[in-house]
Amino acid sequence: MEVELSAELIGKIRNLWNSVGAYARDRRRCAQIRRDLESLGSHERRRVLDEYDLSPEDFEKALNIPFASEDMSSRALRAVGVDPQQFHREHGVRSRAIRRACTLCRAKARCRQDLLAGSFVQNHRDYCPNQQHFAVLLGRQAYRSAKLIQK
Repeated sequence: MEVELSAELIGKIRNLWNSVGAYARDRRRCAQIRRDLESLGSHERRRVLDEYDLSPEDFEKALNIPFASEDMSSRALRAVGVDPQQFHREHGVRSRAIRRACTLCRAKARCRQDLLAGSFVQNHRDYCPNQQHFAVLLGRQAYRSAKLIQK
């Protein structure tokens, strides 16, 4: 019993240490992203912010959210079976809406945890501001799969 508790405690400490390290790396990347955006000319800066449908104020707010430097929208799209690059190319308006919601989302830590654990599809409805977009995409994936099975 004591050995099990020790192993469990060690596991929890390891997970906490890994989370702290990931958070520190994220803060460094956010500082670099901020510097990179500030170094751009005004037109280029506006173009980058437009890709995410963000104002400069929204962008600054987003950088203060834990794990802001991680591209959760592309990882979430992959999790629901969609190629992110193709989706961003073919669905500009929806892509910007998804990116904006992911960028400003306050549940990034939970999302990140579910994406890493492979449980995003099962759990995202509990917290994801893009749950409706992902429901549509998951429905399309299910429809395509059913069509393939019928052939």
